[in-house]
Amino acid sequence: MNSKSTVQFRLKAIGVLVALVLLVLWLGVPMFNKWRADRLVDELCAKDGGIKVYEQVELSSEFFNNLGQPQIPDKKYTKPSDQYFSTWLTNDIRGNSNTTDYNALVIIRNEHNYFRRTDEKLLGRLVTYGRRGGDPIGPWHPSHYSCPNDIAALSQIFVKSTGR
Repeated sequence: MNSKSTVQFRLKAIGVLVALVLLVLWLGVPMFNKWRADRLVDELCAKDGGIKVYEQVELSSEFFNNLGQPQIPDKKYTKPSDQYFSTWLTNDIRGNSNTTDYNALVIIRNEHNYFRRTDEKLLGRLVTYGRRGGDPIGPWHPSHYSCPNDIAALSQIFVKSTGR
């Protein structure tokens, strides 16, 4: 090998090494941050996430959608004829959920409270945590992670009447 080919080989090796380091940083740092954020979501869920049922209510089938999920309107959208309503509070734990940068890492806490309209009694509360974004820059949609993943949690408060 002459000195010119040795220099070219070393330059190519350095170029490959630099490209590899940049690739590891581009993928590795966001993946590590997402992993840490997902572990935080799991810890927060273990502390106070999930459903708390204070009173179980039987509803006729008209209150349920075609997937069997109860349809309880938000307090802002209730009609005078609605017997139940919900409220929804969102708190940012990390980041800003109102940002237009959908790739930004955000951790939020959602609290859904369900009430009977006549006496405004709290029937149940569902607390969930979630992470959005934190992905490497690219053309894809941001990933997300949340818990609890029980989509049927609301059905523990509002159960379908057996029609007795």
